[in-house]
Order: sequence, then C-alpha cells, then structure tokens
Amino acid sequence: MKNSQGIFKHFFALVVVLAHFLTPGTVDGQTSEGWSRFDNDSEIRITSVAALTISDSGGIYAAGSFDTPAGELPSAIARWDGDTWVFLASAIGPERHHIWRLAVSGESLYVGGNFQSVDGVNARSIARFHNDQWSAVGGGLYASSPSRSLTVYDIEPDTEGGIYVAGAFGFTDLPDSFNIAHWTGESW
Repeated sequence: MKNSQGIFKHFFALVVVLAHFLTPGTVDGQTSEGWSRFDNDSEIRITSVAALTISDSGGIYAAGSFDTPAGELPSAIARWDGDTWVFLASAIGPERHHIWRLAVSGESLYVGGNFQSVDGVNARSIARFHNDQWSAVGGGLYASSPSRSLTVYDIEPDTEGGIYVAGAFGFTDLPDSFNIAHWTGESW
C-alpha cells in the first residue's frame, strides 16, 4: 500500500535525522549509546533541517542551514556522501526563502518550498535536480490568490517517475487548477 510506504519512509527519515544529530552519552538523563552524528569530522555542519528525504538507493538529502569554513549558508541543499555534505545548491533565492520539502522520484530530486530560484535557475517554488543540473518544473507556479503566499508544502513520488505536489499555488500551465497537482515527469 503506497500510503503506508510513504509513512514508513517519513518515519525512517525522522529516525535517521535523530540518530545522526545526537552524540553518544546522555541527553536529558537518557542514554544515546549507539547514536552517531553525520558531521563528526566534517568541516561542514548542518545547523538546522527544514526537509529530508532518502532515495531508494539510500542517498540522504537535506535542505536547511549549514556552517562551512567560508561562512553560513542559511538555505542550501546537500547530499551526505558518507563523510561530508556535498552541496547540490547553495543559493536559494531570494534571501530568507526556504525549501520545505524534498522528494526523490526515479533519478530526480525534487525540491519545493517558498523560493524564486535555485542556484540561479528561475524555478518558482518547485525545482528538479537531474544529471547534476537544476531546472524549473513545467511553466512554474504562482500564488493561488493575492492574500496567500506561494508555497509547496508536500511532494510525493508516484510509481512512474512523476510527483504529486500540494500547497498554496496555481499554475501558469493550468490556469484553473489550484493547490494540488500531478507532474508526470514531462507535464502537469
């Protein structure tokens, strides 16, 4: 059943995050033996997580704030390579905009949130990372009403390499469709 797989995957992602951010020892009197961190020896440290996903092959992707030797990246996307975080995007624009959801479908990483661009690629609130390149998804999204902000809150992969998207938005491609849609991998 797809829904139970999705719930398990989200629960597993939460457990992975908790497991890797606690250091061995005690936390509030509770033992954390067997827990380890992702960034013990890395010069790059994730300081807050807004979104996390795990691919079917075990790849771990995180969106959030990172501390680097060059300074803080307040909104970035990275993949854990086993030793350190490898940045896929370090510029989410405009400033103070965020990624709220990550999902892997097929060979693509999809990101959704409240943003206008990812590493210089215009992609209103949804973007795709495929073959080491960022691209917009379809004709883009727009605010579904003047009083609402444009935000993608959830992305769920389908079984054919596409995604389902939910949030507060409309479409330039489908002017009468709002807040939930299916991307086939080629069109809305």
